[in-house]
Amino acid sequence: SYELLTQMQRRFTQPLDVLLTCTSEAEMLNVVMVASRLNVSAQAMLSYNADSLATYNTVGPAVTALLAPSDWHHEVSYPCRAFIDTQTYVQIFQFRYNQLPSTKAAVATAAAITLMATLQQTVFEGPDLDKNIRLAAQLQSTVVNTIVGPVRFKADGSSDRMAVTVQVEEVEGVGFQGQLLNETNLSNLEWPMPSWDSKFQRELECPKGTIYNAYVA
Repeated sequence: SYELLTQMQRRFTQPLDVLLTCTSEAEMLNVVMVASRLNVSAQAMLSYNADSLATYNTVGPAVTALLAPSDWHHEVSYPCRAFIDTQTYVQIFQFRYNQLPSTKAAVATAAAITLMATLQQTVFEGPDLDKNIRLAAQLQSTVVNTIVGPVRFKADGSSDRMAVTVQVEEVEGVGFQGQLLNETNLSNLEWPMPSWDSKFQRELECPKGTIYNAYVA
């Protein structure tokens, strides 16, 4: 909207080192459009949902070189009670769906593995309320090896797993790909982020009245 453009123009009067956005996949189109139209030239742009397939299907090559803090990446392997390890899960997923599993798919799978393991270890006795209490208690005391690492429910809500950082890239013949960045491959980091003009291969403006659904490829 005009009001949003005006506010952002006032805010971004100086060159930026890093632009951090907390937004949903459905809102990424607005973020990219506003930032590109205002030519907000940051050396890096971070967004939690930048590495999702839905975001790539929405903004296309404009997502290239964006950084995404992530809960999981398919190259980080953990032992798993249901799939032997993460790499076995990735191979099965690719065989079944002909694509790499997303972070959301992996986290959902890990949740199912955790629940399955807890149900197997819980002794259900008494009325339904007692059964629910027993299940909750078992969850709090169980550590489950999953494809995203060990899952445990701690009283303070903290996690022992380390987040990872992914940079989005577009590979010819492959398409969208999230590249894991760590201490061993920092030379692959694309820094600073390319200009918007160099990333846009097509206009993203939609005719007036268009209803856009980011979840439809």
